Amino acid sequence: MTKQAGTTLITLLALLFSAAASGASVEVRLDRTRIAEGETVVLILTLPGGSTGMPDMSPLAADFDILNHSQSVHMSMINGRSSSSRGLQFVLAPKRTGKLTVPAIRVDGQTTRPLTLQVLPAAQAAQLGPAPPVLLEVDADPKQPYVQQKTIYTVRLLSRAPLRSPVVSEPRVKDAIIEPLGRETEYSSQRNGQQYRVVERRYAVFPQRSGKLEIEGPVLSAQLPEPNQPRNAPGSRFPGRDPIAEFDRLFGLNGFPGTRSAFGQTRPIQLRAQNLALEVQAQPPGAALPWLPAESLALNETWSSDPPVFRVGEPITRTIAITAQGLSPTQLPELEMPASAAIKVYPDKSQSQARVEGDTLVAQKLIRAALVPAQAGAVSLPEISLTWWDTQRGQRQVARLPAREIEVLPGAAATPVAGGADPAALPAQRHAPDAAPAAFGAAGSMAAGGRHDGGTTTGGYWPWLA
Repeated sequence: MTKQAGTTLITLLALLFSAAASGASVEVRLDRTRIAEGETVVLILTLPGGSTGMPDMSPLAADFDILNHSQSVHMSMINGRSSSSRGLQFVLAPKRTGKLTVPAIRVDGQTTRPLTLQVLPAAQAAQLGPAPPVLLEVDADPKQPYVQQKTIYTVRLLSRAPLRSPVVSEPRVKDAIIEPLGRETEYSSQRNGQQYRVVERRYAVFPQRSGKLEIEGPVLSAQLPEPNQPRNAPGSRFPGRDPIAEFDRLFGLNGFPGTRSAFGQTRPIQLRAQNLALEVQAQPPGAALPWLPAESLALNETWSSDPPVFRVGEPITRTIAITAQGLSPTQLPELEMPASAAIKVYPDKSQSQARVEGDTLVAQKLIRAALVPAQAGAVSLPEISLTWWDTQRGQRQVARLPAREIEVLPGAAATPVAGGADPAALPAQRHAPDAAPAAFGAAGSMAAGGRHDGGTTTGGYWPWLA
């Protein structure tokens, strides 16, 4: 064999061994092939130690969320020969139940084989094994509201184990306004013979269009202790709040499944609540505008003085309050206080607020205006009304402030001086040339052209002209 042929053979053998090694170098597996809804699975890739590339995980986006990832390097010595490998681990949260496929993944010019994962619904998983440690429930009432009518949307997180770092996202819905209702409440409840601790959160949803409206359920992300943790481990009992969970939440040692925190081993979970669909009804035929679907609505008024006294030229403030249960403050309309030749009206900027009372949202709008009578005598203030839709009785209602008859008194006693009046006809003025300006700055003082004489001050004719 010639030297050139030997060199060529060695080169071919090296390429063959390199190709064989590269073709078998990437391994892929799942830590489990069947899980319950809400659980996560770990995808493990094993690459040669010299590999530096990262896999393209975009094909997984259709059916999985990637919650976390990590990598490690493994060194070994066999028969005097050293070898190394690089491990990549990805925490996958399935987006739906059923038979899912982890598609082929490309890394360092190679493609892994597809994998199959069975995700069981929570109810089915409970029948095949122990009750699930965590549940996420949602409910809506009513499910067939009128457009812009309040619907109570409730989220319940049920847990039989001390969750660590739990985060529940907000529900999402298009063409609707969502308002949180008060604080979360905590209590205990039974599900399928099991005791759960429940954390409940409520929202007021106001649909802005009629037809089918889907509310996208919230998502729970948390760390769950591994089931093989000893029963007497700290935090394994569930009679009250878990101090260990609070410690981990503050100082966190719960990053990745298989990672041991200071108080045990945990696995991340991601649980999606079901989507709920509302059938939103349109406004009834002939409904009044503005459209106000409420549980109750009332008009009330107050005055700046009680009882109010009306006098020509003197303003008095009237405040009208619209108070409604089951509406948001933005739904409450503006009201006009009618003006006339006898009463001038000067409106102020309205103010709105809301508060939570039990299971409902109470909205209030305060509308203020200054009323200035222009003439004395009997004056009529017209009725003020507001039409709304009673969602409890399913009928039209009208809130009213009845008409009011008032008596306007004359203004303060004063007789204006007609133009061109003879100053001599005005009240006589005392003359005291040596008077000291003791009342400077007061009415009838020297600043107003008056005189001071023996403690008596006169304002001259300027007050009359004013």
